[in-house]
Amino acid sequence: MFLHQIFGESTTYSWIVGYLWLPSYSYSQLVFKTIGWEPYSDIGTLLGSFLAAIFVSRRFQAFNAWIPKTWQKRFGSSELKRDIGVFLGSYLVLFGARMAGGCASGHILSGDLQMALSSIEFFAFVAFSLLVTGRLLYGGKKQR
Repeated sequence: MFLHQIFGESTTYSWIVGYLWLPSYSYSQLVFKTIGWEPYSDIGTLLGSFLAAIFVSRRFQAFNAWIPKTWQKRFGSSELKRDIGVFLGSYLVLFGARMAGGCASGHILSGDLQMALSSIEFFAFVAFSLLVTGRLLYGGKKQR
């Protein structure tokens, strides 16, 4: 709100991909001229989560073979299957964010600050989709 521009993190992804694979494409040239503070926000998010995992929760799991119990109960303990699931899920989230013209943080946070009805509606559908996907992925029974 204070920066007078939208807030989001998925834009950096499209900038990097465009720069690496389509540097001479006219759209890429236009986008490169508009790169602002967003990559610094992404780096800050990465470093902030890393420091919180080390100093706050003391549960840094990035280099440990750790599979959540809910995943193990539903899909087994294969690390390869978990890696493939995480990669595909992450790719779909980033692809969907770019197809929607921005990520959920951009649509929800920036739009809600402006009291945009479309952002409130988008947030409701995100929350509903989260619940439906969780029910389909992990089943209807409580996990213990």
